[in-house]
Amino acid sequence: MLRISGFLIVIVGCAPQGQSNVSAPPPLLPTPARNVSDSIVAAVLHSVATRGLPDFRPAHSVVVLKDSDIVSSAALPSLDSVEFVLLDSAGVQGLANNIGSVNVIRLSRPMVVDDTEAHAGAQSRVVWRQERSRGTRSRGRTAAVISTSSCFFRIRRTNRQWQVDSTLGCVIS
Repeated sequence: MLRISGFLIVIVGCAPQGQSNVSAPPPLLPTPARNVSDSIVAAVLHSVATRGLPDFRPAHSVVVLKDSDIVSSAALPSLDSVEFVLLDSAGVQGLANNIGSVNVIRLSRPMVVDDTEAHAGAQSRVVWRQERSRGTRSRGRTAAVISTSSCFFRIRRTNRQWQVDSTLGCVIS
């Protein structure tokens, strides 16, 4: 019996591991906020990374869409247990092509109401691996992008720090 157990352990240890050769982009280190918008976005990302969204559970590594000037290293919160990876749409699709699917967070531009209140949103969507079209006429690739959930938040400034005060509403699709 001991020989069989040892043999099975060796077989399992030598078996190829899923996604072991796939390297994710390096995480980006947070830098100090440059403006109010950076502070508000960091508060929303902090909430999403620690509490999640309806269809996004908190994870060690969070992929954030960087298709505009809303998100930069200055808009990232400092969290010991979470790393942020910023990718544009092509980078997200490339990562999904390598690993199968990527749950990516997209942030809306914050709307500052007054000195102590702002509103902003976050959307979670899954980007799937692109598949090659099989027809002779269509030689491109098709991608499946599914929007899974989005929430809109009220952010308040207290003690010189912006924090998500409440969730104003969420939509799951």
